[in-house]
Amino acid sequence: MKGNYMFDVKPLLTIKDVCMLLQRSKASIYRDIDDGSFPKPLKLKGSSRWTMSDIESRISGAR
Repeated sequence: MKGNYMFDVKPLLTIKDVCMLLQRSKASIYRDIDDGSFPKPLKLKGSSRWTMSDIESRISGAR
């Protein structure tokens, strides 16, 4: 039996994407990760990625 599956696909952002969206440097983002005030990235094959929802939460929380 075949099912109808719906997937909620969320884009994964690179550090470059995050820097551009937040208008911040890589160093400031990683500094905030180290002090716990920014979400830790997902690690995929040695690369750091963030979900768009994590970044949106960060943006709305900063207001």
